[in-house]
Amino acid sequence: MAEIVPDVKLSNLLVSNISLQPAPVVLSNASNVSLTSTDHASRLLVVPDHTSNSIAYILPDPERAGERYQFIYSGAPKMQTDAIIRTNPTTNDVFFRGAVTLLETRTASNSVVFANSTNHSNLQVIQPEALDLEFVSANTTCYIVSGTVTSTATAVSFNTQTTGSY
Repeated sequence: MAEIVPDVKLSNLLVSNISLQPAPVVLSNASNVSLTSTDHASRLLVVPDHTSNSIAYILPDPERAGERYQFIYSGAPKMQTDAIIRTNPTTNDVFFRGAVTLLETRTASNSVVFANSTNHSNLQVIQPEALDLEFVSANTTCYIVSGTVTSTATAVSFNTQTTGSY
């Protein structure tokens, strides 16, 4: 989300209605990525194709309500492996609440997958063709999840994270 600044005065220059938009971040496809609020919050996070490894993107523990992380997929027509978005397995006290819409192209069916906000801290997306997911912290212990995943299979599941798994 861009921040609109009505008037900015730089030295003696007055500029009105500036839209500040942070640059997107292309995430790694080589290993798990621990996100930070400084480098990743309020920026578009581009998930590349994972050619041989299932990669986990680890959200930081929220410091306050309103921290936002948006993931989109930009790769081959169908990712060869899974993308996992999870909370920090060390603290394991931050959970997901909300729902993701699954658009399944193989059977042309749609469904909604819900997170329960009590023990779901792991979202696994199996071989996505497209995804647009947003995680916004409701407080310091819960991310609200929304968005869509398109895949050829029943490909989205929220579950309890196992320490040590990706």
